Amino acid sequence: MEQKGFDRLLDACYRLLQKGLSSFRLFIIGEGPQRPILEQQIKIMGLENIVYLMGFKENPYPYLRHADVFLLSSRDESFSLVIGESLIVGTPSIATNCCGVDEWLEGGVYGLIVDNSTDGIYDGMYRALTEPDILAQYRSRIPEAQQKISFEAMLKDFETILETEYE
Repeated sequence: MEQKGFDRLLDACYRLLQKGLSSFRLFIIGEGPQRPILEQQIKIMGLENIVYLMGFKENPYPYLRHADVFLLSSRDESFSLVIGESLIVGTPSIATNCCGVDEWLEGGVYGLIVDNSTDGIYDGMYRALTEPDILAQYRSRIPEAQQKISFEAMLKDFETILETEYE
């Protein structure tokens, strides 16, 4: 879970709370060995009414689809498939700048890419909470992103690659 950056995410939530922003809720889906540490951090920071550790969910997509925003706080990822999943279900993303994020979000066209740090996560969350139009703008662009990541679009891209490889 350290790779996922949840400790930084909780720090950012605490900073938002200290700034007087308390109308948001954060739901973390997944399970791992650092859960007791995160539970303790949530308690120490007074985030019990803000942050909820949901544990493992067989089907996380309804949660993702109903979220106002998906936040990827990872320090590192192999390709951030969850960003693609967020686009597919129509939820805007805020993501730390790690592997795959720039490709999925096309340099920030389809979601907010933030610095890969606690400050970056905080800044992205702060913007989402204080500039609600930013999420609406990303949400309006998601259908375009969905067309690009559809099975048909990927198949066409694959066919094009094959054709150019064998010409």
